[in-house]
Amino acid sequence: MSPIEPRNDGHILVVATSNEGKLRELSAILPPSTSLLTLRDIELDSPEETGRTFLDNAMLKAQYASEMSGYPAIADDSGLTVDTLDADRVSIRRCLQARTRVMMRQ
Repeated sequence: MSPIEPRNDGHILVVATSNEGKLRELSAILPPSTSLLTLRDIELDSPEETGRTFLDNAMLKAQYASEMSGYPAIADDSGLTVDTLDADRVSIRRCLQARTRVMMRQ
């Protein structure tokens, strides 16, 4: 990875995502001098989301991106929540992802 120069004597901030929509939303609220980079820009894959909560996973992604890039990083995590199921929110997502993978193989 080559060094990245901030624009206009601004700052570099890594957004730990590959989601272009999230990047656009952040670009709209941050100063124009802030150079935003995604995981794709710095040639990183997203880490495995092993947290028990959305906040845990956001922290995991931001810390990973910052440690790997050397720049400050931010992240978020969200998903579908179903209050009537007897499981934490993150494991519901993992269960649905696993079922989808199995269904796609059939």
